[in-house]
Amino acid sequence: MRISIMGLDYRAAVYAGCLSARGHWVVGVDHRQDRAEMLNRGQGTGMEAGLEALLEHGREAGLLSGTTDVQAAVLATELTFICEVAVDDQDGQRAGAMEAVCREVGEVLRGKAARHRLLLRSSDDSGRVLARLLPILESSSGKQAGTDFDIDVSADYRCDSGSRA
Repeated sequence: MRISIMGLDYRAAVYAGCLSARGHWVVGVDHRQDRAEMLNRGQGTGMEAGLEALLEHGREAGLLSGTTDVQAAVLATELTFICEVAVDDQDGQRAGAMEAVCREVGEVLRGKAARHRLLLRSSDDSGRVLARLLPILESSSGKQAGTDFDIDVSADYRCDSGSRA
């Protein structure tokens, strides 16, 4: 499967590494050029045990890359992860980050003919996440969930012992 992951904080880098290790083609997207470049070098933003080996393996296999180009990434993939930004990755300013990414992804979906699947990852209640973000995705894309694109919400519970994908 061809997968795009929006935001390259430490959790998203773990998802990218694990998915590429399972043979999926993964492109990580971040507005920060330094994070995209780190992924292209097979480096992660966190200190998870084994993460750099996973990322390096995915990069060497041609299954993993990073970019700042949201449009190219969404158009080239079938599934997009939109991950909640960790507070420490935005200087404590996570409010509105997922909304902005959903708006940008929705605008790309407006011009995409093929059906696309979205997975929203958040530590918040999935019902609240969907109620908050689905209207943004539908209005920015001009499409309807369940008819024109698919959407799932997954709780992303953090633990002190490391990230899990």
